Amino acid sequence: MLIVNLTTTHSRLDLCSITLFSLLNQSMSPDKIRVWISEESYLSDQGVKKIPDFLLKLNKFNDIVEFVYTKNTGPYRKIFPALKIADENDVLVYADDDVVYHKEWLEKLFSTFNKYKRMNVVAARVRLKKKNIFNKYKSYVAYPICLTERTLSRDYIITGLGGAILMKKHIATKYIYMEDYIEIAPKTDDLWISEIITLSKTNVTTCPDAICCFTEINHSNNALSANNNPVLSGGVLSLFLKKFILKLSSYFGVNKTNNDVAARKIYNHFHDAL
Repeated sequence: MLIVNLTTTHSRLDLCSITLFSLLNQSMSPDKIRVWISEESYLSDQGVKKIPDFLLKLNKFNDIVEFVYTKNTGPYRKIFPALKIADENDVLVYADDDVVYHKEWLEKLFSTFNKYKRMNVVAARVRLKKKNIFNKYKSYVAYPICLTERTLSRDYIITGLGGAILMKKHIATKYIYMEDYIEIAPKTDDLWISEIITLSKTNVTTCPDAICCFTEINHSNNALSANNNPVLSGGVLSLFLKKFILKLSSYFGVNKTNNDVAARKIYNHFHDAL
């Protein structure tokens, strides 16, 4: 089966309904759309106590959406519960709950996935990790988005915003059941998932054709971007200086966002464990 997976929180249910409507209007329909939710609270999620009323309305278009309760592991619910119950032939897609996916989005991801004979994970929006002249990684904000189709074995970060497509075989079983991320990186699922794909010796192929096929919904509802990326403010001259300093410090890896801190924790965790 082709299954699209996402997770949401109580306060983001309205946003999620917009995303679901866009997923129901894809040129290529998935077999299932699963929204993984939890009753218990965790991080900024107070828990979803009842299935939202809009589910019945959505399923009148196409009866493929289901809400599934699972342990609350925050953003990691969008793929790990699906991996645990998937069979070897299931094709899994994960997406974010605050994005409008244009009708060609899923078809483009799936087409690229089949082009590489389902051997690689395929992702729309991927950052390329770069090093400076001292052979040290730059800061997260200095990593460019890959705009050409490439197959990567390392030094990438899949961003969930654009979605990704994979199968159970692409991630080593021990990483599917490992929940160390709860302590190490509870909010930076993109970094953790990218790391375990690399450690599983699976290549990632970028699908830049799908980058134009989604639109992020602007909101401030428990968004992590404000914490994971720097925010600049001030007058024109002040802003120019801040941008210059940010660019310089990012190049040398001095500017440390939450993503940079989490990336270091994840790296240390796995290399200590190996």
